[in-house]
Amino acid sequence: LDILLEKGGAFDAVNAPQLTLNVLIARREHEGFGFAISDELEVLEIKDGGKLALWNQSNAFSAVAPGDVVVEVNGWSNNGHDMQDALRQDLVLDMVLVRRSGAAAFGTFGFTLQRARPGEQLGCILSGPGGLDVESVRD
Repeated sequence: LDILLEKGGAFDAVNAPQLTLNVLIARREHEGFGFAISDELEVLEIKDGGKLALWNQSNAFSAVAPGDVVVEVNGWSNNGHDMQDALRQDLVLDMVLVRRSGAAAFGTFGFTLQRARPGEQLGCILSGPGGLDVESVRD
């Protein structure tokens, strides 16, 4: 957590490092890939049971999330029209996506908290519906 926040400081989303995701998925001719993107190539939705959702299940540490942006498709980059065509027409997608800002740019990680003695405080406040977010850390 010292990487994300300095004591008394705030997370700087503008200068946050980018997380780059490399994804390779395939489909049959009359199937979709199971995700929706905007005209700006931002992932809007990942459909349950789709090819991208299956990729995410098998690649938890490089899972694609809504808000990630496609920056390359099958060798095409810097040409939104050709990238959109590849996303619609190709049966195999070799994609590069970026997660540009926020703490999520660091990916998903796990940790274990253990009390040294029964009743001892852990030194942090955890919150969040459906998961845990570190709200604060104390000395």
